Amino acid sequence: MTLTALGLALGAWWAAAAPPGVDGIKSQVREWVTLRGEIGRVRGDWVEEEQLLVAEQRLLVRRADDLRGQLDESEREKADAVAAMGQAKADCMTADESLSGLLDAVRHAEAHMRSCRRRLPPLLQDQLTASFAALELSDADGEPRRVAERLQVVAALYAELQRLAKGVHTGKMLMTDAAGDTREMEVLFVGLTVGYAVSLDNTRAASGRPAARDWTWQWDAALAPAVRDALALARRDRAPALVTLPMRTAEADE
Repeated sequence: MTLTALGLALGAWWAAAAPPGVDGIKSQVREWVTLRGEIGRVRGDWVEEEQLLVAEQRLLVRRADDLRGQLDESEREKADAVAAMGQAKADCMTADESLSGLLDAVRHAEAHMRSCRRRLPPLLQDQLTASFAALELSDADGEPRRVAERLQVVAALYAELQRLAKGVHTGKMLMTDAAGDTREMEVLFVGLTVGYAVSLDNTRAASGRPAARDWTWQWDAALAPAVRDALALARRDRAPALVTLPMRTAEADE
Protein backbone atom coordinates (compact mmCIF):
# COMPACT_ATOMS: atom_id res chain seq x y z
CA MET A 1 0.00 0.00 0.00
CA THR A 2 1.38 3.40 -0.98
CA LEU A 3 1.42 6.58 1.10
CA THR A 4 -1.29 8.11 -1.10
CA ALA A 5 -3.55 5.10 -0.60
CA LEU A 6 -2.99 5.25 3.14
CA GLY A 7 -3.84 8.93 3.15
CA LEU A 8 -7.09 8.31 1.32
CA ALA A 9 -7.93 5.46 3.68
CA LEU A 10 -7.21 7.70 6.69
CA GLY A 11 -9.46 10.44 5.30
CA ALA A 12 -12.30 7.99 4.69
CA TRP A 13 -11.89 6.55 8.15
CA TRP A 14 -12.04 9.98 9.75
CA ALA A 15 -15.07 11.03 7.72
CA ALA A 16 -16.95 7.85 8.60
CA ALA A 17 -16.00 7.87 12.24
CA ALA A 18 -18.86 7.66 14.76
CA PRO A 19 -19.44 10.52 17.20
CA PRO A 20 -16.74 10.43 19.84
CA GLY A 21 -17.37 8.35 22.90
CA VAL A 22 -15.17 6.31 25.20
CA ASP A 23 -15.52 3.12 23.21
CA GLY A 24 -15.51 5.02 19.97
CA ILE A 25 -12.41 6.90 20.94
CA LYS A 26 -10.66 3.69 21.98
CA SER A 27 -11.62 2.05 18.71
CA GLN A 28 -10.48 5.06 16.74
CA VAL A 29 -7.19 5.13 18.64
CA ARG A 30 -6.57 1.44 17.91
CA GLU A 31 -7.33 1.94 14.27
CA TRP A 32 -5.17 5.04 14.23
CA VAL A 33 -2.27 3.13 15.86
CA THR A 34 -2.70 0.33 13.34
CA LEU A 35 -2.77 2.83 10.51
CA ARG A 36 0.31 4.58 11.82
CA GLY A 37 2.11 1.22 11.97
CA GLU A 38 1.13 0.48 8.39
CA ILE A 39 2.31 3.94 7.34
CA GLY A 40 5.64 3.32 9.10
CA ARG A 41 6.06 -0.05 7.42
CA VAL A 42 5.25 1.35 4.01
CA ARG A 43 7.63 4.23 4.61
CA GLY A 44 10.37 1.75 5.62
CA ASP A 45 9.73 -0.33 2.51
CA TRP A 46 9.92 2.80 0.39
CA VAL A 47 13.19 3.87 1.98
CA GLU A 48 14.65 0.44 1.35
CA GLU A 49 13.42 0.40 -2.23
CA GLU A 50 14.74 3.91 -2.72
CA GLN A 51 18.18 2.82 -1.53
CA LEU A 52 18.08 -0.13 -3.91
CA LEU A 53 17.02 2.10 -6.78
CA VAL A 54 19.81 4.57 -5.99
CA ALA A 55 22.36 1.74 -5.88
CA GLU A 56 21.06 0.33 -9.16
CA GLN A 57 21.18 3.79 -10.72
CA ARG A 58 24.80 4.19 -9.66
CA LEU A 59 25.61 0.79 -11.09
CA LEU A 60 23.97 1.71 -14.38
CA VAL A 61 25.87 4.99 -14.46
CA ARG A 62 29.17 3.14 -13.96
CA ARG A 63 28.21 0.62 -16.62
CA ALA A 64 27.34 3.44 -19.01
CA ASP A 65 30.72 5.06 -18.30
CA ASP A 66 32.47 1.74 -18.97
CA LEU A 67 30.60 1.31 -22.26
CA ARG A 68 31.43 4.85 -23.30
CA GLY A 69 35.08 4.16 -22.51
CA GLN A 70 34.99 0.95 -24.54
CA LEU A 71 33.30 2.78 -27.41
CA ASP A 72 35.95 5.49 -27.33
CA GLU A 73 38.71 2.85 -27.31
CA SER A 74 37.01 1.06 -30.20
CA GLU A 75 36.84 4.31 -32.15
CA ARG A 76 40.53 4.94 -31.51
CA GLU A 77 41.41 1.40 -32.62
CA LYS A 78 39.26 1.84 -35.71
CA ALA A 79 41.02 5.11 -36.52
CA ASP A 80 44.41 3.43 -35.99
CA ALA A 81 43.38 0.54 -38.24
CA VAL A 82 42.24 2.92 -40.97
CA ALA A 83 45.52 4.83 -40.71
CA ALA A 84 47.52 1.57 -40.81
CA MET A 85 45.56 0.39 -43.84
CA GLY A 86 46.22 3.68 -45.59
CA GLN A 87 49.93 3.38 -44.82
CA ALA A 88 49.95 -0.23 -46.04
CA LYS A 89 48.33 0.81 -49.30
CA ALA A 90 50.88 3.59 -49.71
CA ASP A 91 53.73 1.16 -48.98
CA CYS A 92 52.25 -1.33 -51.46
CA MET A 93 52.06 1.35 -54.15
CA THR A 94 55.66 2.34 -53.44
CA ALA A 95 56.74 -1.30 -53.66
CA ASP A 96 54.79 -1.73 -56.89
CA GLU A 97 56.52 1.31 -58.37
CA SER A 98 59.90 -0.02 -57.29
CA LEU A 99 59.18 -3.43 -58.79
CA SER A 100 57.90 -1.83 -61.99
CA GLY A 101 61.16 0.10 -62.17
CA LEU A 102 62.98 -3.24 -62.11
CA LEU A 103 61.12 -4.53 -65.16
CA ASP A 104 63.79 -3.46 -67.68
CA ALA A 105 66.54 -4.94 -65.52
CA VAL A 106 64.60 -8.21 -65.18
CA ARG A 107 64.08 -8.40 -68.94
CA HIS A 108 67.79 -7.84 -69.50
CA ALA A 109 68.65 -10.57 -66.97
CA GLU A 110 66.20 -12.98 -68.63
CA ALA A 111 67.77 -12.30 -72.03
CA HIS A 112 71.19 -12.97 -70.55
CA MET A 113 69.98 -16.26 -69.06
CA ARG A 114 68.63 -17.31 -72.46
CA SER A 115 72.00 -16.58 -74.04
CA CYS A 116 73.65 -18.64 -71.30
CA ARG A 117 71.40 -21.56 -72.20
CA ARG A 118 72.73 -21.56 -75.75
CA ARG A 119 76.28 -21.60 -74.39
CA LEU A 120 75.69 -24.44 -71.93
CA PRO A 121 77.39 -27.74 -72.59
CA PRO A 122 74.76 -29.95 -74.26
CA LEU A 123 75.34 -32.54 -71.55
CA LEU A 124 74.08 -30.10 -68.89
CA GLN A 125 71.15 -28.47 -70.65
CA ASP A 126 68.68 -31.16 -69.61
CA GLN A 127 69.42 -30.52 -65.94
CA LEU A 128 68.02 -26.99 -66.27
CA THR A 129 65.08 -27.66 -68.57
CA ALA A 130 62.46 -26.81 -65.96
CA SER A 131 64.26 -23.67 -64.85
CA PHE A 132 64.69 -22.37 -68.39
CA ALA A 133 61.06 -23.19 -69.19
CA ALA A 134 60.01 -20.55 -66.66
CA LEU A 135 61.86 -17.94 -68.70
CA GLU A 136 59.65 -18.67 -71.69
CA LEU A 137 56.74 -16.85 -70.02
CA SER A 138 55.80 -13.76 -71.94
CA ASP A 139 57.54 -10.65 -70.69
CA ALA A 140 54.57 -8.54 -71.83
CA ASP A 141 53.08 -8.86 -68.37
CA GLY A 142 54.55 -5.96 -66.43
CA GLU A 143 52.41 -6.44 -63.34
CA PRO A 144 54.52 -5.79 -60.22
CA ARG A 145 53.74 -9.20 -58.72
CA ARG A 146 54.90 -10.86 -61.94
CA VAL A 147 58.11 -8.82 -61.91
CA ALA A 148 58.88 -10.16 -58.43
CA GLU A 149 58.18 -13.75 -59.52
CA ARG A 150 60.33 -13.37 -62.63
CA LEU A 151 63.15 -11.90 -60.57
CA GLN A 152 63.01 -14.96 -58.31
CA VAL A 153 63.21 -17.27 -61.34
CA VAL A 154 66.27 -15.42 -62.64
CA ALA A 155 67.96 -15.54 -59.23
CA ALA A 156 67.29 -19.28 -58.83
CA LEU A 157 68.58 -20.01 -62.33
CA TYR A 158 71.69 -17.94 -61.72
CA ALA A 159 72.38 -19.94 -58.55
CA GLU A 160 72.07 -23.18 -60.55
CA LEU A 161 74.49 -21.92 -63.18
CA GLN A 162 76.95 -20.93 -60.46
CA ARG A 163 76.75 -24.43 -59.01
CA LEU A 164 77.42 -26.04 -62.41
CA ALA A 165 80.25 -23.60 -63.13
CA LYS A 166 82.14 -24.91 -60.09
CA GLY A 167 81.90 -28.60 -61.01
CA VAL A 168 83.45 -31.14 -63.34
CA HIS A 169 80.92 -33.04 -65.44
CA THR A 170 81.32 -36.25 -67.42
CA GLY A 171 79.06 -38.24 -69.71
CA LYS A 172 78.42 -39.37 -73.28
CA MET A 173 76.95 -37.53 -76.24
CA LEU A 174 76.71 -37.80 -80.03
CA MET A 175 79.15 -35.53 -81.87
CA THR A 176 80.05 -34.89 -85.50
CA ASP A 177 83.79 -34.86 -86.14
CA ALA A 178 85.77 -32.84 -88.66
CA ALA A 179 85.21 -35.50 -91.33
CA GLY A 180 81.44 -35.24 -90.90
CA ASP A 181 81.09 -38.60 -89.14
CA THR A 182 78.68 -38.76 -86.20
CA ARG A 183 79.75 -40.99 -83.35
CA GLU A 184 79.25 -41.40 -79.61
CA MET A 185 81.94 -39.64 -77.60
CA GLU A 186 82.84 -39.56 -73.96
CA VAL A 187 82.97 -35.95 -72.79
CA LEU A 188 84.35 -34.00 -69.86
CA PHE A 189 83.36 -30.41 -69.09
CA VAL A 190 85.30 -28.29 -66.61
CA GLY A 191 82.73 -25.87 -65.31
CA LEU A 192 80.89 -24.19 -68.16
CA THR A 193 83.87 -22.83 -70.10
CA VAL A 194 85.90 -25.69 -71.50
CA GLY A 195 85.19 -29.24 -72.67
CA TYR A 196 86.99 -32.30 -73.94
CA ALA A 197 85.84 -35.32 -75.92
CA VAL A 198 87.33 -38.70 -76.82
CA SER A 199 85.88 -41.53 -78.90
CA LEU A 200 85.17 -44.89 -77.34
CA ASP A 201 88.03 -46.41 -79.36
CA ASN A 202 90.39 -43.51 -78.54
CA THR A 203 90.91 -42.65 -82.22
CA ARG A 204 89.20 -39.26 -82.10
CA ALA A 205 89.54 -36.42 -79.58
CA ALA A 206 88.67 -32.75 -79.40
CA SER A 207 88.68 -29.74 -77.14
CA GLY A 208 85.80 -27.28 -77.14
CA ARG A 209 84.58 -23.95 -75.84
CA PRO A 210 81.24 -22.10 -75.87
CA ALA A 211 80.59 -19.78 -78.81
CA ALA A 212 77.82 -17.26 -79.38
CA ARG A 213 75.12 -19.84 -80.17
CA ASP A 214 76.70 -23.25 -79.63
CA TRP A 215 79.94 -24.98 -78.76
CA THR A 216 82.86 -25.10 -81.18
CA TRP A 217 85.21 -28.06 -81.21
CA GLN A 218 88.78 -28.38 -82.40
CA TRP A 219 89.57 -31.95 -83.37
CA ASP A 220 92.98 -33.40 -82.54
CA ALA A 221 93.45 -37.16 -82.19
CA ALA A 222 96.66 -36.57 -80.23
CA LEU A 223 94.59 -35.38 -77.29
CA ALA A 224 92.96 -38.80 -76.86
CA PRO A 225 95.34 -40.24 -74.18
CA ALA A 226 95.26 -37.07 -72.05
CA VAL A 227 91.47 -36.77 -72.28
CA ARG A 228 91.11 -40.44 -71.37
CA ASP A 229 93.34 -39.90 -68.31
CA ALA A 230 91.35 -36.81 -67.32
CA LEU A 231 88.10 -38.77 -67.52
CA ALA A 232 89.55 -41.51 -65.31
CA LEU A 233 90.63 -38.90 -62.75
CA ALA A 234 87.24 -37.18 -62.79
CA ARG A 235 85.52 -40.53 -62.23
CA ARG A 236 88.09 -41.48 -59.59
CA ASP A 237 89.05 -44.55 -61.54
CA ARG A 238 92.76 -43.90 -60.99
CA ALA A 239 95.07 -42.29 -58.48
CA PRO A 240 95.45 -38.49 -58.62
CA ALA A 241 98.03 -37.29 -61.13
CA LEU A 242 98.77 -34.29 -63.30
CA VAL A 243 97.18 -34.23 -66.74
CA THR A 244 98.05 -31.60 -69.35
CA LEU A 245 95.20 -30.44 -71.58
CA PRO A 246 94.81 -27.36 -73.79
CA MET A 247 92.67 -24.54 -72.43
CA ARG A 248 90.84 -22.99 -75.35
CA THR A 249 89.29 -19.61 -74.63
CA ALA A 250 87.34 -17.22 -76.77
CA GLU A 251 90.14 -14.64 -76.61
CA ALA A 252 92.75 -17.18 -77.79
CA ASP A 253 90.68 -18.25 -80.77
CA GLU A 254 89.66 -14.82 -81.97
